[in-house]
Amino acid sequence: MQIGFLGAAVHWSQAAIVAIAASRTGEIGATPEEALHFFFMSFTALGSGEIILPAHWRILSGMMAVNGFRNIGMIRGLVIEMMRQVRLRQRASVE
Repeated sequence: MQIGFLGAAVHWSQAAIVAIAASRTGEIGATPEEALHFFFMSFTALGSGEIILPAHWRILSGMMAVNGFRNIGMIRGLVIEMMRQVRLRQRASVE
C-alpha cells in the first residue's frame, strides 16, 4: 500500500516539476494550472489535444508519455515484488 502512495507521489512530483518549469516560459498554457493539466495528461497518455504545443516543444509531449509509462511500469514491478516477498514470508512462517 505504501509503495502505491510513494509511486503516486513520485509520478505527481515529476509532472509538477516539469509543469512549473514549462509554465515559466509562458509557451505552454496560459496559466500554471493549464501546464500542469497538460503534463499530467501527457504522463498518462499522449494528451487529449486540448492544449497544443508550439512546434519546438512537441517532441516533449512524446518524451513525457514514454517517461510516464516507464514510471508506471516500474511502480507496478515494485508492487508485484512487494507482494511476492510477503507471500514468501507467509510460506516461511507456516513451515
